Amino acid sequence: MKKSVKFKALYWDIAADLLFPPDFDENKKYPAIISSHPIGSCKEQTSGNVYGQALADAGFVVLVPDASFQGESGGEPRFIEDPSFRVEDYRYACDYLVTLPFVDENRIGVLGICGGGGYSISAAKSERRKSSSKYYRSELWSPLS
Repeated sequence: MKKSVKFKALYWDIAADLLFPPDFDENKKYPAIISSHPIGSCKEQTSGNVYGQALADAGFVVLVPDASFQGESGGEPRFIEDPSFRVEDYRYACDYLVTLPFVDENRIGVLGICGGGGYSISAAKSERRKSSSKYYRSELWSPLS
């Protein structure tokens, strides 16, 4: 199950998909993961449809946001990649997750894919609400390289 949500950044909204585990029960508490997309990507690609869905199927509530200035999220100018805002996006995502009654606020982790991984590590160094940070870097290999 998936739900589209929005939560506040500085002066704009961050758009995200909230993915739920099978047999989700809103009266239970679940660990949560913020799944962050690579540079130049969006929530509908690897962070959501691949890793986010797999984590939801494994029993996590997964928040998959579009970064500020990108995808369906707000912010101007459009399509910029600003490392400081990408790190702040994790804090806004945590702020949102802890308001949800079915999220265990002591079990929030982050998964950053490719460029999102660097931002997740930076955010985890200063954000104490996250209990875990994982970085995944994919490599594309070609027989011609």
